[in-house]
Amino acid sequence: MVFLPPAKKKSLSAVNQTTANIEYADGSWVSIFEYAQGRSASNGADSLTGLEEAIQTRWDEGFDLVGVEYAEETWFGVFQEKISSSSAYWISSDRREFNESLAEFTAAGYDLIDFERIDDQWIGVYEQQNPGLAELGETVDAIGKASSVFIKYGWVNSFF
Repeated sequence: MVFLPPAKKKSLSAVNQTTANIEYADGSWVSIFEYAQGRSASNGADSLTGLEEAIQTRWDEGFDLVGVEYAEETWFGVFQEKISSSSAYWISSDRREFNESLAEFTAAGYDLIDFERIDDQWIGVYEQQNPGLAELGETVDAIGKASSVFIKYGWVNSFF
């Protein structure tokens, strides 16, 4: 059984309820939703190789990997359209290798956002904020402030 919160009114039409994660427990699949811009998607595969192919296909479509889950011999990937970050993943064959990859990704500015371990397979999902978007945000703020100053100047001097 799935329980959803009542829909909340949003002022931005581009804000949707998107799949943020998927989990499996006690014979039930559970989807976790969040309000976000863009679309989400999920893919199931009967092998890790199949999941890797689905990840590549979704990347080609502009989606980022945000979560993985394994249950009942099925791998699931959860994807979202994100412009403020990019994703990566790494498959390791043991805990030592997983920890080494975690250290390397962390040093490169990525955060571990999800992982799954099945027998001797570890998969980590990483996310890195796109630094250029922070600069873009600062530029938009500066333009907004400059526009505000110009409008006030124009108003005071009866240009409008």
